[in-house]
Amino acid sequence: MILKFYKSNSTFVIFALPIIMAILWAPAFMQNTLTVPSNSTFVFDWFYLESPLLNRLLAMAIILATAILLNAEINKNEIFERNTYIPALFYVLIMSSVVEMQQMHPLVISNLFWVLAYRRLLNVYNQVQCKSEIFDASIFICLATLVTFPSAGVLILLPFITLAIVRPFDFKEYMMPFFAILLVAVYLFSYYYITQEEFEYLNLLSPYFKLDIPLYWTHYGLYGLMAIVMYLSGFKLLAKSNVSSVRFRKTTSVLLAFLAITFSAMFYERMISQNDSFLLIGAVPFSLLWSFYFFYNEKKWIGNIIFYTMLSLILINLYQPYFPFNF
Repeated sequence: MILKFYKSNSTFVIFALPIIMAILWAPAFMQNTLTVPSNSTFVFDWFYLESPLLNRLLAMAIILATAILLNAEINKNEIFERNTYIPALFYVLIMSSVVEMQQMHPLVISNLFWVLAYRRLLNVYNQVQCKSEIFDASIFICLATLVTFPSAGVLILLPFITLAIVRPFDFKEYMMPFFAILLVAVYLFSYYYITQEEFEYLNLLSPYFKLDIPLYWTHYGLYGLMAIVMYLSGFKLLAKSNVSSVRFRKTTSVLLAFLAITFSAMFYERMISQNDSFLLIGAVPFSLLWSFYFFYNEKKWIGNIIFYTMLSLILINLYQPYFPFNF
């Protein structure tokens, strides 16, 4: 029922997202403590509230805004055959799947900046000149990097890859990311010079929000299902791309590049920083890619089994401490 509801093209379904989030975040609101981020940057400190209630409410608001913004841009660019709200649903599910991360943390903010950047890159195809789109996207990626340093820094490759996929070579367009990096670097050094604070960004190996999440069999089951959905979605996307327009193929190629880059960031966080929060780095491209399978899947009953099993595992993971038996 939920999946069918969000596959519809009625904007009314957006108003159900806060209800879904409230159910998923209820265990977090039962707690009166927050996880204090290690090595947080001054940009993230602006958003971090000490009150657990206000902290979580702000995080929910930003996640909801990011989901709606992402979905609106996908529908605007007609990525699917008709309007759908599955990407917003999956983004909310992914960002709510770990109870330890149900609060303000750097990925809540950086994912918002990544969506803003991705929106600008989606406009590149139809522009005669796209220097402003590339510059804006690069600025947003740099701002995300200020929040989740250094993992988010690898996303600066996406504007270059987008240009290589979508546009003929134009030297001025390829210079825009460098100008954006220079502008943010000047601001960053000016801030530390004026405030006389230590330049902590030089510590490249420090995780921005290190978590050690206890794993249960339900976590492994969820990870396995995610891998299956990733495979099925990629297969469905490629099949759809082969019979679609040039614009669709180039747009989805940018999405796959986005996915590949975030995989490298996830690898860094998990294997080098030993950070269990790595999965949420891929929330934006995951929510888009998975939508292709559930939107175009002909065997609805298989899709329903996968979706509701995934949803059940998420709920068990979140509510596990409140069960009378241990999972």
